[in-house]
Amino acid sequence: WVRNLNGVFTYVKQFGDHSINATLGTERQQRQLKATALGAENITSADQRIGEPNLDDVFVFVSRNFPEFRIQSYFGRANYAYKDKYLLGVSFRTDGASVFGEEERWGSFPAISAGWIISEENFASGLDAFNLLKLRASFGRTGNADIPDVLQDSYVNWPAYGSGGGFILNGLGVPDITWENINSFDAAVDFGLFENRISGSIGYYQQNITDMLLQVPIPQSQGVLFGPSSVWTNFGELRNRGIELQISSVNIDRGNFTWRTDFNITTNQNEVIRLDESLTDNVSGIINGQTITQADGQLGAFFMPLYAGIDPATGYEMIYEVDQQRFQETGETVLTGNIVTATNANVATNRYIHEDKNGLPTFFGGISNTVSYKDISLSVQFTYQGGNYLFDGSEAARVVPNGINALSADYIGNYWTETNTTAKYPRPSIDGLTREGQQLSSGHSRYLYKADLLRLNFVQLSYNLPVSKLGINGVVKSARVYLNAMNLATFTPFPGLDPEVANFDSNRQNRNLRQGFIGSVPFPQVQTVTGGVTLKF
Repeated sequence: WVRNLNGVFTYVKQFGDHSINATLGTERQQRQLKATALGAENITSADQRIGEPNLDDVFVFVSRNFPEFRIQSYFGRANYAYKDKYLLGVSFRTDGASVFGEEERWGSFPAISAGWIISEENFASGLDAFNLLKLRASFGRTGNADIPDVLQDSYVNWPAYGSGGGFILNGLGVPDITWENINSFDAAVDFGLFENRISGSIGYYQQNITDMLLQVPIPQSQGVLFGPSSVWTNFGELRNRGIELQISSVNIDRGNFTWRTDFNITTNQNEVIRLDESLTDNVSGIINGQTITQADGQLGAFFMPLYAGIDPATGYEMIYEVDQQRFQETGETVLTGNIVTATNANVATNRYIHEDKNGLPTFFGGISNTVSYKDISLSVQFTYQGGNYLFDGSEAARVVPNGINALSADYIGNYWTETNTTAKYPRPSIDGLTREGQQLSSGHSRYLYKADLLRLNFVQLSYNLPVSKLGINGVVKSARVYLNAMNLATFTPFPGLDPEVANFDSNRQNRNLRQGFIGSVPFPQVQTVTGGVTLKF
């Protein structure tokens, strides 16, 4: 169940050239989840394979009450303006979350912003080209408490002791865990030129995330039998920064003909500034599957062997060997110069840090154009993103035959044989095994692709009907017919179905550190064409 309660008081005052808008408020959120399951051992049935009735059947009741989540908030903010050209805003809120201990429960989050509309100043009268010129900047702190209740050790009752129930350690508590803090700064210039024929903004932003909330691995010797092999902790500091640009233009405005363009782009670079000392000491950082996060590196950099081609003698995929001793001592991956077969064992021990490659785009944005002539209008919108990479596990499943997965049509005639030793794809194998019985693996960089894309995302053609000429203006004020098309074309170097994918894993850790993976064939975004009529009475 979920319960929300809030109250807000607002004060607005205008006196002369001054204006004030102030707000005070409080908010309370509560939610709780309960899970129950009923099971039985030695279930009786007429089916002989299940068994006959037995008076000694053991029924086991399994339940779990998740701790109630509560957050209490108090906040206030005030905005002040003088002559509508000097702007100042301040705010403060404090939040207490039940997922933290009494000493760490409350977090304080201030913010301040300021703006100056330069074009309203007398000295700006000489800036004839500018209709608007505004400087603005802000700094603020927000908090993150999106974690489960991990203050105390957790237990679950489960039929793990013979035929009886019992309590088993399900997770280790972290009583000193605290808020994750996001300190954000941005500064920008807003502008309008030539009677607003050109307008937009350009700005810089930076986020410093301290006391990051993520999970770190724990050894099996800690005794967690059923539950995560990791614990939540505040483990380091991350920085995101970039530039935001938005421009709108009226390219042509001549009577019945107009052409308008809107363009925007955002860049982002992330860097792990610091990790917890325990992670720095082991030099490898946080390894999450085929990604690695280290201090002074990117968040979730790909961590997989470098592909070395197909062995012309055996037909198996090959990878470059990594100096393991160097990695264990320094956390760096250095190639030895040797090449080995891409077996499970070799792939696990020869992973390479792709420092400049992860699954997060480094830029994204869009551009749209609208052209109108009299009552006809055409709008075309493109979206784009890039700088990120994708590991296409679905392709590996289609071109590495193991007797189970469906094969790509391109595999036929293009795989290794004794007479085709320079083939595009490796040789077929039974159950994915070498002739020596070793399990093969495709978890290497052959299937790691650049995922830049430009997508024709939206097209609309519309026509405003002349209601007066149709003789219906007495009933209908306006009428418009339109035809929309979405996702018409995608231009990308990625060979798979769709490079615009995201990991929505229920595991918070995976959502943060394992972006950029395609495990099975994803359902691509569909192309949609719709039409309709809009009437206004």
